[in-house]
Amino acid sequence: MTFTLDSLGSWKRLIDAENRQSDNGLYYLGTSLQIYPLASSPATSVVPGEFNDLLLTVGSGVAKVYFNGSLALNESTTLMNINNPQNFLNLFLDNVVGGGQGEWSGGTIDRAIFYDGALGSREDVVLTPAVPEIGTWAMMLIGLGGIGNAMRQRRARKIIATT
Repeated sequence: MTFTLDSLGSWKRLIDAENRQSDNGLYYLGTSLQIYPLASSPATSVVPGEFNDLLLTVGSGVAKVYFNGSLALNESTTLMNINNPQNFLNLFLDNVVGGGQGEWSGGTIDRAIFYDGALGSREDVVLTPAVPEIGTWAMMLIGLGGIGNAMRQRRARKIIATT
């Protein structure tokens, strides 16, 4: 998921896998990521309004959280397994029962990709930026060609004007 947060400070709920029926989930708290109530990451820098990459993998009882390309959390837990009959996964929404309500996150999700299965066996998962589509490359080449042609014509006019 690529996301921004509008503000920092107290608990900001990023991911909930229990259909909002529990306070358990993945949060950003002040300066670190946290799988509540188990573990906190080392300091992770989030600037309000700037995009960040977050990758969560869950398998064999281990949840791994990669933040901006680096492993931030690697915890034995079943908390991030989807644990509700509807298989809902909520982003930025807080629980509606129990304590600790009001920890939703204001922000923007640029993209979120979900897989049902293993991503691979590599330990050094790196988030890769999106590759531009062919149409984007074509427009860029046409634009560069136009700029080059304009520069060539300007140079030709200067040469004619000076002779």
